[in-house]
Amino acid sequence: MTDSSNLLDTLISAAYNGPVFGPDVSFGPQASYKLPAVKEQIKAIAEIFNHRLYTYIKVSYPGLDASAIKRLLQEIGPKAICFCPALTIGELTGTLNTERLGAAATAIGVMYLADQSMDRGDETVTSAIKLLVQEQITLPEEQIGSWLEVLHHIEKNITLLALPEDVPTILDCFNEQVLHNEVLLHELSMEYQKTAPKGQPIFLEKQAKYIAKLMVMDAGFPSVTSSLYAIYRHDNPALPNLSKIHNSKSIAALLTVCNAVVRIADEFGDWETDAGHYPEWGIFSINPFNQYHPAIVKELCSFAAIEDYTLIDELQSAFREFHTSPKKQKERGRFIVDSFFDQARIQINNLPQEIKESYSLYITLCMRVLEIGSVNILGDIALADVREQE
Repeated sequence: MTDSSNLLDTLISAAYNGPVFGPDVSFGPQASYKLPAVKEQIKAIAEIFNHRLYTYIKVSYPGLDASAIKRLLQEIGPKAICFCPALTIGELTGTLNTERLGAAATAIGVMYLADQSMDRGDETVTSAIKLLVQEQITLPEEQIGSWLEVLHHIEKNITLLALPEDVPTILDCFNEQVLHNEVLLHELSMEYQKTAPKGQPIFLEKQAKYIAKLMVMDAGFPSVTSSLYAIYRHDNPALPNLSKIHNSKSIAALLTVCNAVVRIADEFGDWETDAGHYPEWGIFSINPFNQYHPAIVKELCSFAAIEDYTLIDELQSAFREFHTSPKKQKERGRFIVDSFFDQARIQINNLPQEIKESYSLYITLCMRVLEIGSVNILGDIALADVREQE
């Protein structure tokens, strides 16, 4: 297995080279020279993250021993711990900002923990998320109390990193956009599995728009950008607040495209897991690379603002060939992912100049998340190994 530190360096350095927007654009000139400082901040954030998540995991799974908890930390930690300081590239300095970045990584880590637990069939977390967003549940509340306590730590950590006026916007990104929609997609996947094989294509066609919407909305792109942007506002409160930014029609459209793009990258990275090939990692989940249907691809293209009919036809063919021709999976998958990232770049480049000037920092963070997302398509299993030897 590749040395974990080298793999981490490779992932971050590749992102700093600007595969989406070109060198020196998203992260600025000579970004790679900042990697040592970033790695030092990663160590400090890891201490915060591991201490808090260890406690949270003990609450949600009281029967786990120390080695099992460590394994869970290794599985969910890499992106949460490493990419928060990597995205802010040493711009948020000092003890307070490092603690805020640790809170951001922790909130993201709880979200990952809940998502992963639900992927592995834990229905108590599913019910806890429903109760969190004030939806009715069938399980007795006493059965989900520990998970509900853990989920509330998302809000507690957000209040540590954000100014009070930004907290509701960030919390909505975590609880409603990601976790609640993930529950709905999880339930839809279960309903699909219960459908007779002959009826499954009809199911996908009827539910295509809903499936695509849930996939896009729960991708979590704004959870990262809003959390990090909120930390910058401590040093510069004159920056527009998150409510104003997210209420901008141009930014809302951009976030939808970015969500669609990172979702496609995630689905490509996790298609084997979602197919149920690794039950220790996750149960079945609808994935367009596995459950190809032209109606779903059409809707995903719509969310990504892909309007070129020729490109849509090419993407339809690529998804179909990925599904039917195993030897072409890598080539076709890369074409699909690259095409969606191209669209994100177009969307940002075409933003009105006024929007670029008014929300420049937030847009820069969007660009940085896209850069890291473009090299971060290994899938959850490979990414867990990034820290496995640390």
